[in-house]
Amino acid sequence: MTPHRAILTATLAAAALAGCQARTPPPRDPGLWAEHVQAGSFDESILVCMGDSETPKVDLWGTQLTRFVCGQHTLEPRSDGAWTFTSVCDKDSLGVVTTRGVATGDFRRNFRMDATTVTTGARDPAANGTRAIHISSAWQGPHCPPGVNPADLHIPRVARPPG
Repeated sequence: MTPHRAILTATLAAAALAGCQARTPPPRDPGLWAEHVQAGSFDESILVCMGDSETPKVDLWGTQLTRFVCGQHTLEPRSDGAWTFTSVCDKDSLGVVTTRGVATGDFRRNFRMDATTVTTGARDPAANGTRAIHISSAWQGPHCPPGVNPADLHIPRVARPPG
């Protein structure tokens, strides 16, 4: 799986929660977050800078993570504090992606998301299939490194942040 496709797949898994505004865990605290994303052969650490105004836009539970239409989505709290989610997103030529998963953590300072996506009807046959996605994220502190702006994403192996 290419880094671009893995990031898109992981983002869509997180976006599976888009539109589920009625009952959601607390938003992430602003500051620097370290995320570890595993999706197929993609296994990468990512740094994300979250600002006060950006948090609702790029948060795990926000509606801005995807430009695709997720016509069906559910988000349900469990008695143990975890949240289960399901979505069906029509990505046009990229296929229909059905995502099911569970998210755990306190969600303000850490979370883990484990999901399975099933893609069907993609123009590129390699995009079709079932994939497991695991994302763990931990708050690193209130300040982002110099030159890194809120909502910036930094994949150390792929690109270096400014500054």
